Amino acid sequence: MLTDFEDVSPEAVAAWRQTGMAHDAAPVPQRPQERQAWMRFKSQTLTRFTLDLRQAVQAIRGPQVKTARNLFALPILEPQSEAWFAQNLDDFLAAYDWTVPMAMPLMESVPIDASQAWLTRLVQAVARHPGALKKTIFELQARDWNRHQQNAIPDQQLADWMRLLRLNGVKNYGYYPDDFINNQPDISRIRPQFSSWWYPDHD
Repeated sequence: MLTDFEDVSPEAVAAWRQTGMAHDAAPVPQRPQERQAWMRFKSQTLTRFTLDLRQAVQAIRGPQVKTARNLFALPILEPQSEAWFAQNLDDFLAAYDWTVPMAMPLMESVPIDASQAWLTRLVQAVARHPGALKKTIFELQARDWNRHQQNAIPDQQLADWMRLLRLNGVKNYGYYPDDFINNQPDISRIRPQFSSWWYPDHD
């Protein structure tokens, strides 16, 4: 996550000035149009870096290597927050084989009783981008990191979230973390949520 003023090293400022949009009064532009350009510059620079990494890996492992990148929920729900996250859904969809929205309501301080509405809004925001649901994997949380003991999310709650995603047309989803040593979440409880046999309209 980048703030407006985080990356103002001499190298970063020099790269920014090469775009022709630099403002002489400060490393970080102040006028709205220039700030918008600065925001896009940061996002696109990070994306280009990851594509360079992909190229290096594929040169060794072959072109069959696929790419995926996590995307925070806020840049999807509030696109202007790209200024702080340096993440943009359209950029991700164009650059990577898979985009992985972090569909983690509790991590975003959403109360559990509002989590389903929040997830629905997140899916709808992604779905407004043509073809996006075919290239996204929604990543649910299996642990509540906001609590001191980092309690596990109840199996039924996780299963309910998965069912909600499917009912909203989501094809691909997963969860993190998977504590397989302690069988948490209980695979016998969530396994049925990884099959769409019960809802042929979304098969």
